[in-house]
Amino acid sequence: MAAGDYVSIFVSDTGGGMPPEVQEKAFDPFFTTKEAGVGTGLGLSQVYGFITRSGGHCAIESRPGRGTTVKLYLPRYTGDWVAPTKGAPIADQAAS
Repeated sequence: MAAGDYVSIFVSDTGGGMPPEVQEKAFDPFFTTKEAGVGTGLGLSQVYGFITRSGGHCAIESRPGRGTTVKLYLPRYTGDWVAPTKGAPIADQAAS
């Protein structure tokens, strides 16, 4: 991860945890440990894609029997704050 200021979001559970071989594949598209028809395996890969395209980083810490923590790091915005402008509601804009 490049040096800099980041905003971090950590999501933890107290579930069964992941063995190392599952952690290595957890961000891969269509990887799932669920049985067929229960999930697509796209959730963490979509999170990974969004975070990395934004210049951030993702990490997983997990131990079987101890739960899992997914750590997300997004680059901190350092530009000037710009107040939102008041405009027409989206529904009105679509009609014009």
